[in-house]
Amino acid sequence: MATTHIHLTNTELANRIRAYRNALTLVISEGPLLLAKFDTMIDGGDYSELETEAGFDTGDGTNFYSNHQAVVLALQANPATAGSTADNAALLATKLSQYVSRVG
Repeated sequence: MATTHIHLTNTELANRIRAYRNALTLVISEGPLLLAKFDTMIDGGDYSELETEAGFDTGDGTNFYSNHQAVVLALQANPATAGSTADNAALLATKLSQYVSRVG
């Protein structure tokens, strides 16, 4: 299936679609960069630097890191080697929903 560029006009709905696209772009590009940054802040099982820098309560670093890592890994899943596309989509939807409901 050939991909084509879909032009968005300046309507309220098109602007919402554009904002959604921009949010997805940010998730895709920033997620792995943030994960790499978090990795430099974790010393073995000690998440205190991450917790301090992010302003988390003590003990929340582990839970946050696992949720963030799960989203990044789901986004990076290769449908050819990691199960069916439907399974990957379901995993990503689950992890994104968990992240949004748990973080913030």
